[in-house]
Parts: sequence; structure tokens; C-alpha cells
Amino acid sequence: MDNKLKIAVILLAAGGLVLSLLITNNVRNLSNTNATTTPTIVQSNVPYFCREGKSLTVTYTENQVALSLSDGRSIKLPQAISASGTRYAEGDIEFWNKGLDAFIVEKGKNTYDNCTTGSITGDTTLQTFTDGGKLFSFSYPTELLISGGGVGFSDNWLNNATTSGKVLVTLLVPKTIEPNTNFSESKFIVGASDHPEAVVSCLTPPIGNGVAKKETIINGVPFTMITYSDAGAGNFYETTSYRTVKNNQCYALEYTTHSTNIGNYSPSQGIKEFNRIKIQKILDEVVNSFKFL
Repeated sequence: MDNKLKIAVILLAAGGLVLSLLITNNVRNLSNTNATTTPTIVQSNVPYFCREGKSLTVTYTENQVALSLSDGRSIKLPQAISASGTRYAEGDIEFWNKGLDAFIVEKGKNTYDNCTTGSITGDTTLQTFTDGGKLFSFSYPTELLISGGGVGFSDNWLNNATTSGKVLVTLLVPKTIEPNTNFSESKFIVGASDHPEAVVSCLTPPIGNGVAKKETIINGVPFTMITYSDAGAGNFYETTSYRTVKNNQCYALEYTTHSTNIGNYSPSQGIKEFNRIKIQKILDEVVNSFKFL
């Protein structure tokens, strides 16, 4: 695989063992070719934020993890053999960790998915997320939901991407923000790729109608802002993509708003047109708070 995200894990000793995860601006292949057990780094209370607002806290000890799940359960699992990443398993429960990402499988089903580690600070209205590698941070309203982008590389790092990259974090604006409207959801992602084709075409808009492009600055870093839309089967998708090339990687701060055709609803359903300006303002404020650390 050409795209590889280099993740260095540094263990510091100072009155105890503290984990410091560092994502560098180069890339390495995260997969192992031989089934093995990876030595465990002792870490306490490592937070993970997962899809659908779920979360867990993990304490890693030698050859074992202790999981504290947002559904109230506490689980301990021994380390097990894995072909890629680090796996802990007992009975029908498995916990997988790979780089900054993790997930839980129970009875063959992913119950905690798209989990990523990092820190969240703030108050009851506005929070700031800093990724586990301390590469970037951004602020967002507490009603929005933080998660990862899944383990490994994919083309989801950029809308309509033809190369693979890494989704570093996902921020979801749920339907509950605009209830009883034709609003479905908005999704903000931070993605990156060092694939040569991705870097060369990073600032080039997609081909299509209604595509617009302009240059902007976000906290001292030049970005190219690209906007475009798409539609199909009564669904509308409006995308705003901020892109920059940094250390030979293409970074994308991108959000897509999904809504449905208001004409598809009968008056008796009481569905109203969603507040597009409100959603746009929320997402623009997230983008404008973004900082490389």
C-alpha cells in the first residue's frame, strides 16, 4: 500500500508510566504479515470516542486490557494472537487496537465501532477535541458526536477520492439538531493522504456543475476552499472542502450536508425545510477553529 500513516508510540517515565502517541507527517504500513502478539505498553485510562456517541476508557497492562464502556459494563480481556494490530479476546468478546483506532466485536458483531483516541476539554456548550497524536485540534458544540474513521486506509478520507488515505476523525451533526425537518445529517471529517496522485490533485476541484473555488486562510495556514453539490433519488448532498498540502501530504477538512427533497413529504407529516444557515454556521465555526499543533 502506498499510503501509510507513521505512528510512533513513545513511553515516558515520570512518576509513573504515561503514554504519548505521536503521529508524524510520513506514513508507514500498519499491517503485520505474521500472526503474533504485540508487546503491551502500560497505559491507564486511555479514552476512545466511537460511532453513535459511544465511548470507552481502556487501561492497558501487561498482556491484558480493562475496558470501561459507556453502557456501564466493565470487561477485562487477555491479549490474544492477531495478524494485524493488537487483539484482546475472551469468549465471544474481542477488543482490537491499531494505532490510534480501536473497535469491539461481540458475538461476531461490531458493537463499538470507528473508535479513536484523543482528548476532549471544554464546558457544557463548547468542547475542543485534540487527536491522540497531538497533530491537530478543533472546537465544536457538545451536541455533535466525535468518532474515528475506521481502522486502516480507505478512499473515505475525501469525498469522491480515487486514492486511499486516512480518516483521522469524524464529527457528526445528527438529525436531532434539526428535528421534524428534511435535514438528514452533516458529517465533518479530517482526512489525509500522502499518495502522490492525491498530493498533486489536492487543490484541484472535481468536475461538475456548480463547483466553486477560492483561497482562504485558517489560523495562519493557506487552504483552498472548494464547494459543490450532488443529488439523486430525492437526496441532496452539499459539500464544502478545505484542502492544503503540508509536509507532502494532502489534508482535507471537509463537510457534507445531506438533506431530502421537501416535496416528497405530505403537509400532514409536518416536515419543514431545515435551517441551512444554522447548519452552515455550526460547520464553518468548526472549520475556523481548526489548528495544526
